[in-house]
Amino acid sequence: MHFIQPLCRDQFILMNKLDDLVNERHYVRLIDTFVDYFMNDHKDLFLIKGMHYTGRKAYSPSCLLKLYIYSYLNSISSSRKIENECKRNIEVIWLMGHLIPDHKTISDFRRNNKEGINKVFLNLVELLKNSGFIKGKVQIPVILTTIPGC
Repeated sequence: MHFIQPLCRDQFILMNKLDDLVNERHYVRLIDTFVDYFMNDHKDLFLIKGMHYTGRKAYSPSCLLKLYIYSYLNSISSSRKIENECKRNIEVIWLMGHLIPDHKTISDFRRNNKEGINKVFLNLVELLKNSGFIKGKVQIPVILTTIPGC
């Protein structure tokens, strides 16, 4: 046969570090650095859970914020789809450090922290404009300019 054969699934293979599987210039690294830097100064914007020593530990707001930004940039809005990305997407696994929050946790974080999330996105857009990654100008399509009354 002239086909490329897959590896036998019963064999052990030496895995690289998870860090090696994500390109060093991938935007997920920017998200990670930006959120860590932002959360140092703005921890008070987010509802902090996990202050009790009983029960299950809570996810940190910075982890959930990183996940939310990544999901937004990739047009993933469903909390169930975001949960699935945590299980299968190498970049998300790297970003979350192998944490897999359930869809209710993701949904509750989004619902309870609207103000903080808006502030983060405003700061992210400002950083991208100042760094030259985006211009920050909205272009009006040519079709709208030719319609009378626009």
